[in-house]
Amino acid sequence: MKLPGLADDTTLPAAAPVLLLLNPEIPRTVNFLIFAAILIYLLRKPLSRFLAERVEAIRRDLAEAGAKKERVESRLREIEGQLARLQAEIAEFKSAAEQESLKDQERIRAATEVEMQKLKTFAGREIDGAKSAALLELKAFAARKSVEVAESLIHRELKEEDERRLVSDFGDGMKEIRR
Repeated sequence: MKLPGLADDTTLPAAAPVLLLLNPEIPRTVNFLIFAAILIYLLRKPLSRFLAERVEAIRRDLAEAGAKKERVESRLREIEGQLARLQAEIAEFKSAAEQESLKDQERIRAATEVEMQKLKTFAGREIDGAKSAALLELKAFAARKSVEVAESLIHRELKEEDERRLVSDFGDGMKEIRR
C-alpha cells in the first residue's frame, strides 16, 4: 500500500496502515499525553504548593483590602460626621452673628436717638440763647433809637425859654431833695 507523500519503495507493516488511516495525529497525541503525565507527576507537588501559597496570598491580600476598606469607610463616616458638625456649627455661628448684628443695630439706633435728643436740646438752648441775645440787642437798639428820636424831637421842639424853665425846675427839684 502506498501513501501519498511517501517514497515508492517505502513499505509499512500491515497493522500500521490501519492506525494511520484512523488518525495520523495519534502518535503525536500519545507522545504529548506521556509528556504531560510525566510533567504532572514531576510538577504536581511544587505546582500545588505554589498554587496553595498563591491562593493564601490572595486571601491575605483580600483580607487586608477588606480591613483597609473598613478603616477607610470608618474614617469616611467620621469625616462625614465632622463635616455635619461643622455645618451645624457654621449655622450656629451665622445665627449668633445675625443676632449680634440685630443687637448692634438696636444699640446704634438707641445711641443715635440719644445723640439726636442731646443735639435737639443743645440746639434749643442755643436758639433760646440767641433769641434772648437778639431780644436784648433789639431792646437796646429800640432804647437808643427812642433816645435819639426824643433828643431830636426835644432839640427841634424845645425853645430857649423852655430850656430855662426845665433847668430851673430841675434845680428846684434838687433843692427839695436836699431838704
